[in-house]
Amino acid sequence: MSTHPTHIQGASSESQINRKQARSVLFTGILIGIGIAGFLDETIFHQLLQWHAFYWATDQHGRILSDGLFHLFSTLLLLWGLLRVWRGLPIGQRQVAPS
Repeated sequence: MSTHPTHIQGASSESQINRKQARSVLFTGILIGIGIAGFLDETIFHQLLQWHAFYWATDQHGRILSDGLFHLFSTLLLLWGLLRVWRGLPIGQRQVAPS
């Protein structure tokens, strides 16, 4: 026989769900933050200022290739984070552009 009332067990499972949701929100925020930082880096430093210098120990072609791979990775992280936000919304709040 359990010594804990059922409402305490329910509260325990609710706190576990809240902690899981908090970790999910934190992870999504980190994904979006890295993606935005990569986007700003590409826009400001690489496109506007023409600083192609993510990896210096190679020639110009290698530096531009390493920049492109970095920005591909950061864009994928941004899209993954935005997808997690979109999927986390209740179905009634999702908006899809009409085609």
